[in-house]
Amino acid sequence: MAHAIMKLCSNPNPDPNHGSLTSHSHVTSTFNLVLKDKEERREKREGETQREREREWGVALSQRRSKKE
Repeated sequence: MAHAIMKLCSNPNPDPNHGSLTSHSHVTSTFNLVLKDKEERREKREGETQREREREWGVALSQRRSKKE
């Protein structure tokens, strides 16, 4: 992923008078944004999975209780 971003943003002859996208800080900030977005999506997905597990456990426990009664 980082290689792809670097390749997209690279320019062998950057013009110092032009705001090129080749600056290290631009590449770094773009890469960091991609990583942050990827991390947020992973956390959201894991949170949803955890809530689903808790819901399933809650249903299973309530079914066990109702069978005992």
